Amino acid sequence: MRVGFDLDGVLFNFGQSVKEYLEATGQDHLWKSGPNPKPYWDWYKDWKWTTPQFLQFCHDGVDAGYIFRGNVRDNAVEAVQAVKDAGHEIIVITDRNFGTHPSNSWNATREWWIEYEFPMYDELIFSADKTSRKTDIFVEDKVSNFEALHAAGTPCYLITRPWNDEYDAGRY
Repeated sequence: MRVGFDLDGVLFNFGQSVKEYLEATGQDHLWKSGPNPKPYWDWYKDWKWTTPQFLQFCHDGVDAGYIFRGNVRDNAVEAVQAVKDAGHEIIVITDRNFGTHPSNSWNATREWWIEYEFPMYDELIFSADKTSRKTDIFVEDKVSNFEALHAAGTPCYLITRPWNDEYDAGRY
């Protein structure tokens, strides 16, 4: 089987890497400073940042070596290893497009994967479209990707995270 994994929110704690870059740049006062106690997808809006401002911050954070480094989710390596040990292919599809050069996200991702000793993936695809490669099953945390995968006929597991915990995935 071709088992697909998203990275950010599934195997990697993207928010933690943002927090660490905020701290490194003296902006740690922003972290969780907004009025919304429940996390949601575009949480930087609590900081009164626009999407372009946040994207620039992420570009800078990748270039500086903070974004997409460290912060592996608990049991992520073991889970991927179990899938690989069962004889399945590992297909990683991630929407990572930060840094002043496209290779910066790719290099940070590949180095992170190796550093944490994940089993080697069979394919690493950078795309917002999680249906861009055929997988037999997929693990995701973003509701819109979850729904797109189901619409394309790919069974998908929605990892429960604070930004999606009220979503009723049981209807699929």
